[in-house]
Amino acid sequence: MRDIDRWPVCPLGEIFSISSVAVNPALRPDTVFTHYSLPAFDSHAGPVAQAGRDIESQKFLVGAPSVLVSKLNPRIPRVQIAEHPRGDGCDVASTEFMVYVPKSNVDVDLRFYKRLFSSGDFSGKLQACAIGTTGSHTRVRPRETLGWKVPYPPLDEQGRIAEILDALDSRIEDARRAEVKLGKVEVALISELLSSVTSFDRLGLVVERVIDGVHHTPAYVESGVPFLTVENLTRGPGISFTPCRYISTSDHRSFIKRVAPRPGDVLVSKDGTLGVARVVPRGAPEFSIFVSVALLRPRMGRVTSDFLALFFDSSIFRRQLAALSSGSGLKHIHLHEMKSFRLPLPPLPDQEQIVARIRDARAVRRAGVEELSKLKLIREGLTQDLMTGRVRVSEAEAVLENL
Repeated sequence: MRDIDRWPVCPLGEIFSISSVAVNPALRPDTVFTHYSLPAFDSHAGPVAQAGRDIESQKFLVGAPSVLVSKLNPRIPRVQIAEHPRGDGCDVASTEFMVYVPKSNVDVDLRFYKRLFSSGDFSGKLQACAIGTTGSHTRVRPRETLGWKVPYPPLDEQGRIAEILDALDSRIEDARRAEVKLGKVEVALISELLSSVTSFDRLGLVVERVIDGVHHTPAYVESGVPFLTVENLTRGPGISFTPCRYISTSDHRSFIKRVAPRPGDVLVSKDGTLGVARVVPRGAPEFSIFVSVALLRPRMGRVTSDFLALFFDSSIFRRQLAALSSGSGLKHIHLHEMKSFRLPLPPLPDQEQIVARIRDARAVRRAGVEELSKLKLIREGLTQDLMTGRVRVSEAEAVLENL
């Protein structure tokens, strides 16, 4: 063993062996097995109780506490712990898993090595040595992994690292649930505020224009004028100009004879992902739009840009959209259908008040999203630093306390 950064390292094969003892559950049809399968992992990241008669083909016996690592398509990490096998031969794993069993002469906290096997570095090595004929079906050669050098911290440090990362996971899950809840609150608030409006008008009567973009695919260039499609509306909360396709200045001049977007216009996706609305902000660069995007130009004095965009986030719009599809799975909104939508239309001061309340709710949600992103970045960095020993465990614990 030698030191890299701080932790000792050694070949994985000095810490774990790979079990390949095969069993056939179908020979015990009435026995209930704990079955670690890929479908079960993808469903709930754990095993499933299954009668032997329902388990096809041979499986690997999980006869001792182990870490199971999928060798199929390692670009998708699937790692789980079999912590308490019953020892009666009734714990089995798909042969698509590598069953890593700690050797009897080493001190191992399975939680630490689950983290290691799930890390980007380990997954990257698995991908690099995977073999197969297609990108969707590649497999790792298990024995090859036993020669890889891995960290081997003292047992108590392994446990502390696992506890730190478990605590971060818990914080991330709390933040994710809070963000989901805030999203539901926002949707409910939009519906509540718009449902209280008693006056309606046809969308086509409160806008100056309803038009879509160019109806043919242009010749793209490496740099030039941005050319927006549905992707530029659905990538984030506003209009995304990066990444973006570009067209020549001459094509842009030709296209804006049909439609020339300007600040205050509302862009709405009309193909694919339907009804995503974005207001063109002040300071936006010149751009052209594809046929998949509709441009609505609010009529001054009737409706504000922000209120019009808000309509497309409401259940009022979704109900009208569902009525158009009649259960057939609508893929397009035609312009005449866009004009026919019934829009709740309160007086302008009320529109502004409704928009202000939603803006406040979105600011709170945005803060939640930023917190979630921050925690994920911290976990990513700490995982690597703790695994290698670049950051001492006590330092990481201090970081966690200060979050």
